[in-house]
Amino acid sequence: MTSRRWDFVSEYAGEFGVQRLCRVLQVSRSGYYRWLAGAEARDIRQAADQALAAEIREIHAASGETYGFLRVYADLQGSGHHVNRKRVARLMREHGIVGRHLPRRKRTTVPDSVAPPAVLGTGGGEHADCCVRNGGDPVANYCTRRTRPRTPAERLNRARGTGASAGASMSDRRRFKRCRTSTR
Repeated sequence: MTSRRWDFVSEYAGEFGVQRLCRVLQVSRSGYYRWLAGAEARDIRQAADQALAAEIREIHAASGETYGFLRVYADLQGSGHHVNRKRVARLMREHGIVGRHLPRRKRTTVPDSVAPPAVLGTGGGEHADCCVRNGGDPVANYCTRRTRPRTPAERLNRARGTGASAGASMSDRRRFKRCRTSTR
């Protein structure tokens, strides 16, 4: 915004004078003269930006228009240019040079909130995922959900491979809930 004011002051300075224009536009005279002194440096910087933008276009085209500013920056550093990555990003943004964006990955395991729950196991129903059939006897269908914590002896039996899951006795069966899917 200030650069437009300085342009306006320099355009009408011969007609109205710098002091009057700066007072009307509420800008400082020293700022205007500083802007005038930096005009040559701005022109040099603009020419350097144009040359760098042309080189960025070449690198971008050579990559099949896939490189973003970080890869273009790395390529420029590799070829001996000492330029800031933010300058590369700004020039690419100003000149409309954009790298290729990969498509967003498709989520395939999002559960459907309306679908009924999947039936796991063999018994069906609420306890289908945890029911154990003992020896093929449908009457002795017990749920393996724990009704109380395991004792050290039960943990030892489990480690040995004995207990409720391997030929359970009636006393072991009492530790488990009666499954709803049993026929009794």
